[in-house]
Amino acid sequence: ARLRERAPLAIAGRGASDGLADIARRRGVFDRGRFLGEIPEAEIPTLYRDALFLAHPSLAEGFGLPILEAFASGLPVACSNLSVFRDVAGDAAAYFDPENIEDIARTLSSLITDGVLRTFLVRKGRPRLAKFTWTRAARATARVYEEVSR
Repeated sequence: ARLRERAPLAIAGRGASDGLADIARRRGVFDRGRFLGEIPEAEIPTLYRDALFLAHPSLAEGFGLPILEAFASGLPVACSNLSVFRDVAGDAAAYFDPENIEDIARTLSSLITDGVLRTFLVRKGRPRLAKFTWTRAARATARVYEEVSR
């Protein structure tokens, strides 16, 4: 509702869509969004392929896999300024305070209107993705198990 731009929003996630759809109806902006609910894993690449960017306004997160999925899809990312997201995305994301509506709107607006910024973030995202592989995760997990078992 705070965005001046008329960009369509696709809102996905288990449980998130219902409450947000109700809020959008009350604010008179329901027609500007698609409330998708939980997306089957096989359809996620299509959603990313059709997106202008990923907005990830989380208040708590264990890791940030959607950020890496967006990087793999060549999408710029706007996300909460949580330390875990900063560890994952580094300088390859536009950050906002997830509890400040004006900050979220300002950040999303800049990604909607600024193609240079989107291109810059995509270029930064690809190298970040290379730091997070399943092989590295498996090796790090094995190291932890080895240390704990001593």
